Amino acid sequence: MPININETADKFAVKQNGFELTDLLEMQTEFALIKSASQSKMLTAMLCIGVAFFSAFGLFLLHMAPS
Repeated sequence: MPININETADKFAVKQNGFELTDLLEMQTEFALIKSASQSKMLTAMLCIGVAFFSAFGLFLLHMAPS
């Protein structure tokens, strides 16, 4: 498959001039985590368990704090 040099140069020029909004969004850690979790059942389960434990720990700390 031949490489179109003009098309490659145009893409490189866009990358050199700045970022698009989608590029900035994809650089965020949360976006990558959600994208990976949508492809993996195990990661989704681990995230749900982690959020549950973190929430339970927070509620425990609130309960133990003196009023």
